[in-house]
Amino acid sequence: MKLQQITLLNRKTMLFLLTSSLLLSSCIGPARMDKWIAKHYGAVPAPVKKKSDLVSIQSNLPSMGSTISETRKKRSTLLPLIVYWKFTYGNTSNLNPQMALNTFTTTVNNQAARTLKQKLNGQTIELTVEKMPAAFEMNDEGHIIFVIYIISWEKIHLQPIDKELKVSYKVLNSDNTVAKTGTVSVPVTQEAKAVGLYQSVKKKTWQYLEEYDAGISVMSKKIVDQIAAQL
Repeated sequence: MKLQQITLLNRKTMLFLLTSSLLLSSCIGPARMDKWIAKHYGAVPAPVKKKSDLVSIQSNLPSMGSTISETRKKRSTLLPLIVYWKFTYGNTSNLNPQMALNTFTTTVNNQAARTLKQKLNGQTIELTVEKMPAAFEMNDEGHIIFVIYIISWEKIHLQPIDKELKVSYKVLNSDNTVAKTGTVSVPVTQEAKAVGLYQSVKKKTWQYLEEYDAGISVMSKKIVDQIAAQL
């Protein structure tokens, strides 16, 4: 009886160690995610230089210096039942807003001459970026069934955290007095990206970031259109 109890205990211990190892190896830690993001962007670019006397752009966004991203582990959970385990794991990544701010500035400079110049009629406009979408999360939900063999699968999603791009503006007369003020915003429309079976999480992360970069450009154009409609 004692030998059977010891054997059963050893089997449970081995099963626990094997499963713990499986869970740990499948989790994508903050350091790995930051490495993938750095591979996509290379480095934080210098701020885009002013190209228009019509529009000036400033930002109330916090500076992250030369840091491309900061990823932190979310709270993880584990539900260990007799024949079924479920775990959740996730990261939240904050991108350096300077990268999106450069896209915004370039887009606005390109749009201003044909969209805002006639509306301003000799006035100038000052834009202040109040909110910039710059955070996303990776959520990993894993399932393990213990039968004769160990059967496991995961559901991994990448999705935005921030909800809008928000910009305030001031229209200035030639003597620098304020003629009009306002605020406009555009919702984030980027959808969650699922990582399918046998697909690379790294490549899906890069695809997500490509869509994010393109989305910032689209939202920036909508911001200019909204401002033009209010002038």
